[in-house]
Amino acid sequence: MRYVPKTNMLAAGVSGVCGAIVMFVLSAFWLTTAWPSGGTMVLTAATVCALASSSPRPTMMAAQMAARCSPRSLAWWQYSACFRTWTASC
Repeated sequence: MRYVPKTNMLAAGVSGVCGAIVMFVLSAFWLTTAWPSGGTMVLTAATVCALASSSPRPTMMAAQMAARCSPRSLAWWQYSACFRTWTASC
């Protein structure tokens, strides 16, 4: 049995170009700001682009991922900020 792609080549090309633009913009932001966690941001965006490119509704999938991950990220950020403050005072 042989794999036969069923994706429209134009859609695949547009998805690849959009992913490349996202990577370029985020990498430029990372290098411009010298943000220490910028590499993680770029890798996360690459993962989201890869997952969304195979989804029938990529914008909805990316929005759902952001909606589910953002509260957890904020909670972790708050926890780590409190922990750093607590350990610095000891």
